[in-house]
Amino acid sequence: AADHSYLANLALWDRYFYSSIKPRTTSAHRNEGEAYREQKQRLEAFLASDDSERQPLPNERMIPWTSDPKGTVESIFPSGQPVNDAADLTASFLMVDGMFNVNSTSVAAWKAFLSGLREAEVPIQKTPALNKDPELEKPAGTPTVSLLTPASGKIDEATLADSADRDQWLGYRELDDDQVDQLARAIVKQVRLRGPFLSISDFVNRRPGSDKELALCGALQSALDDEDVSINETYRAGERALDLKKATDQGFPFPEAEAGPKAVCAPGYVKQADLLTPLGPMITVRGDTFVIRGYGEARDPSSGKVLARAWCEAIVQRVPDYVDPSDPAAEAVPESEINQKFGRRFDILSFRYLNSLEIF
Repeated sequence: AADHSYLANLALWDRYFYSSIKPRTTSAHRNEGEAYREQKQRLEAFLASDDSERQPLPNERMIPWTSDPKGTVESIFPSGQPVNDAADLTASFLMVDGMFNVNSTSVAAWKAFLSGLREAEVPIQKTPALNKDPELEKPAGTPTVSLLTPASGKIDEATLADSADRDQWLGYRELDDDQVDQLARAIVKQVRLRGPFLSISDFVNRRPGSDKELALCGALQSALDDEDVSINETYRAGERALDLKKATDQGFPFPEAEAGPKAVCAPGYVKQADLLTPLGPMITVRGDTFVIRGYGEARDPSSGKVLARAWCEAIVQRVPDYVDPSDPAAEAVPESEINQKFGRRFDILSFRYLNSLEIF
């Protein structure tokens, strides 16, 4: 049997690109021509040379990488509809501001990343049938939302043990700073155990094989399930959980995967998908900006004594363009021998000399 979750993650995270350059009001299946027209208008507004006319994409982390905005639009939309390889072309002129490398083993970095939505307002739609605008609720901590628009406010953690409590099936969870710290430490533990991750789906997916701990789920879900993380602890005990013996007795082929919380899709239960929904567009498995330091010295040729030392530091960034511009950035396999050898171009963002106090 196929592992549909594994294959879906592989397709969505590693083989699919979503720029958020989408139609504004019209769905393509309803009116293809109008949808493409709105999509082209969104692209033109995003690349507008006039600052007063420029509009960000729905994913505001996307920033343009092109010296010819008009030519870029024409290459993607030469007529009323996009070219067949529009996804590849679009990716070649977009960059993401503030990507986070999931191979990081810094607890502080993970805490900062996980807290990115701290005190962010959450839209609440308590009466969807009335078609009213959602109310905005501002939590003190970091909201973790399972439903697109919760029908209730923040869930009181004191009620999580009661499966009959109404709000935990309608609302959203709020993580306090201690819980974020616990989660960050557990994620770093998983990164050290499983990394380095070679792709995003490698980070999201479980690791099939004989190691049952790695085969259960991916790094984020394993961190949420860590006994030192209190976020879902109520769901791991009593009537809210299925113990391993019962899972084994029920004949599951992989009972360890069935044991544990029963209400894994309840809004009150925080799962890795709830973390990935807001953070997914900003994660990567490799960095594109690097700090490079160099050292040089001059010695007396007769005595070998060091006469002078110098330290320098450069910050470089890998960009979509190839070293040899004869290959377009959208080309996955370049033809130029230079590009086959050196790949994408690195730009020097800054350079400075250091003193010894900055080194030692």
